[in-house]
Amino acid sequence: MKDWRNLIASLCLLLSLGVTMSAQGEELDVPSIAPEGEKVLPENSSFAADCLLPWNDLITQSGWMLGASLVTQSERWGEILRVDFKIRGEDLSQLVNRLVCWRTPAGNLQLYVAVGQRVPPLDKAT
Repeated sequence: MKDWRNLIASLCLLLSLGVTMSAQGEELDVPSIAPEGEKVLPENSSFAADCLLPWNDLITQSGWMLGASLVTQSERWGEILRVDFKIRGEDLSQLVNRLVCWRTPAGNLQLYVAVGQRVPPLDKAT
């Protein structure tokens, strides 16, 4: 039960940091959770490090265990970082949790969190 409270607190914190969500179930104007027709970039890109840096405390405090990651280049979104993660104490073995990060045209990093998705894990996506 404690892990779910941590998860809820983490997601609330993400919302307060400006993560865009739609309560009406409308499709959001954000990169897709899974890569779609994007060019794969080297894993050691500085973009990946820059993308995760602002969220390190949240990731650590939430007990999320980061797994496979993928950096791609999209015509529409530019560089996109996707990182699969596990939530300590929760078994969603058939589902994927993923962080998706990109830079807006104004240069701001944006992040959204998708929990329990039916998409291929990143380690099987390339």
